[in-house]
Amino acid sequence: MQFGAMYHPQLEYEKRQLRSSAGFVGLLMLLLIGTMNVTYLAVALVLSVTGFLPEGGILKENLGLNNTAYLCIYGMIYALAMGLPLLLLLVTRHRFAKYPAKPISAGVVYFGVLAAVGMCMGANVVTNYLVAFLESIGIPSPEFPQLLEHNPTSLLLNLVIMAVLPAILEELVFRFGVLRALRPYGDGFAVVVSAVLFGLMHGNIRQIPFALIVGLALGYLYVATNRLWIPILIHFINNALSVCLEYIAFSMDELTVGWFYSFVIYGLALLGGLAIPLLFILYRRQLKTAPKT
Repeated sequence: MQFGAMYHPQLEYEKRQLRSSAGFVGLLMLLLIGTMNVTYLAVALVLSVTGFLPEGGILKENLGLNNTAYLCIYGMIYALAMGLPLLLLLVTRHRFAKYPAKPISAGVVYFGVLAAVGMCMGANVVTNYLVAFLESIGIPSPEFPQLLEHNPTSLLLNLVIMAVLPAILEELVFRFGVLRALRPYGDGFAVVVSAVLFGLMHGNIRQIPFALIVGLALGYLYVATNRLWIPILIHFINNALSVCLEYIAFSMDELTVGWFYSFVIYGLALLGGLAIPLLFILYRRQLKTAPKT
């Protein structure tokens, strides 16, 4: 009588496929982080050699740049850093299973976008409470440089670099790349893992919880519709709303800004909360996962 585990060809095949997909996702993340750091260091080296980086740090204050000039440097680093992972996706696109887009009604798009934007606002609230708690026990949150100026040119540049680029590039990497590579092992698994990696990619306590929650919403809508433009649209709306609120706040005093932000954030979170049950009650059949081909 032979002891030990029996050999199962199908099981061994699935293990190899899982290792391959995990390796692909790991490589994608290494390329993303690696190219971001290498690009950052390359720009810092060039600025240092040319004498534009007096204290060895790529900080707006050290460089003596205004907000718009610094924003352009940031946008260049970000676009270059995302380039190699996107090239990998382009070269390996044939390895993904195909998930055909399902016919969806305008109601799914409307309530889906409203629900996801509401979740984004809710994620803001959760993150703010978490940051406040951490600061109360002595763990500071990072400070981000002010990159927006009160003029139309700065507003347009911020919308392009902070809203358009992330919406397209990050959704390609995390929803079209990471999530789709993991879908053969379960849509729920793929959505959660891609959302966790999406959150960790942001690299700081102020953004990680927010990006995690948003990633779950974007991932669900992607697997439910198989349409990448929907998470891209939601991602853009969220980032653009943040930029526009900050721009509008320039003309307000500090007390008014607080009330204004609370009204918008809690109002959209409430509308999104109401949209979620309506979405599932009215369009449940349309949100079932489409089969792969």
